[in-house]
Amino acid sequence: MKNFLNILLAFTLTMCVLSCGTSNNTPMPSTSAQSLLIGKWKVSTITLTDNGQTINYFLISPFLADDIQEFKANGTTTYDPNILKADPAQQTETGSYTLSSNGKTLTLESIVTEVLQLDATTLKLKIPDISGIQEKTFKKI
Repeated sequence: MKNFLNILLAFTLTMCVLSCGTSNNTPMPSTSAQSLLIGKWKVSTITLTDNGQTINYFLISPFLADDIQEFKANGTTTYDPNILKADPAQQTETGSYTLSSNGKTLTLESIVTEVLQLDATTLKLKIPDISGIQEKTFKKI
């Protein structure tokens, strides 16, 4: 009888250890690049690299500091120059965008940009510019 209780105890302990594993078979929901992009983004930094020199674009164009870009699920985007404007007549602009399936290329109308970073709080784009390469970083608002 003692032997039977020892076997039962060993079996019970083994089952407890095996059932208390750390793996969770519930899959985590995937966050697609498209769903990360949707929302309002405020420009946080803009740099321009030309002939090996990088400059902070806000020093040249401080009116860009409050710009807001909104990406909607239907493939449209709205650019709002907000309060600070280079030209007082500048208005909110609406257009279309496409994001590649791998999330690495964002096309705004006909401008193709490289997505350097896209997560829940940051969007960083590399944009071809007539003066060089522009990198624009946005923070989600």
